[in-house]
Amino acid sequence: MGAGSGRERTRRIVVLWPALALVAGSLLSVHPATAVPAAGFGITPGVTITSPSGTTFVEQSSGSFLVTTSATLSPVIPTLTVSPPPPAGLSFVDRGDGTATLVGTPAPGTARETPYDLTITASGAATAVQSFSLVIAAAPPPDPPVFTSPDATTFTEGTYATFIVSATNANQITVSAATPLPGGLTASGGGGNATLVIAG
Repeated sequence: MGAGSGRERTRRIVVLWPALALVAGSLLSVHPATAVPAAGFGITPGVTITSPSGTTFVEQSSGSFLVTTSATLSPVIPTLTVSPPPPAGLSFVDRGDGTATLVGTPAPGTARETPYDLTITASGAATAVQSFSLVIAAAPPPDPPVFTSPDATTFTEGTYATFIVSATNANQITVSAATPLPGGLTASGGGGNATLVIAG
């Protein structure tokens, strides 16, 4: 009776192992079938220029414009270039972080009615090209000179005195009159300092 019970227990153990093996095999086969693909699988790396496709500078006035990019699934920072070179007085500087700066002061004579057509290229794991319109507007006319000194003064005969003529927005002041200055009076200065001294 005792021996028979032992053989029966052994048979039960043998029967159970294949079942467990089948269950284990089915469990193992599930995981590969339900695995999730890596993020970005099937997506091609790319780069996009995200800043506006044009800007305006004013002749003889400093300005700056920032070019920006956006990369998709690429650890490579794009290199930014421009062609043809920007007009005199302006520089295109790649900042090395996926951005670039168009900066400077347009030189005299660069203003015109039609825009400059430039091409900005971002090169990395992929390449993006943007047609860029650069407008350089004419500098506004300077403000006219304005006298800041009184329009009259009084000298006393035989007594030395001076009178300073001054003005704003003036490079030079000169004296002109229907008759020359009275004897003993002279005009000096006026060359580039916007003041003139009448003395005598």
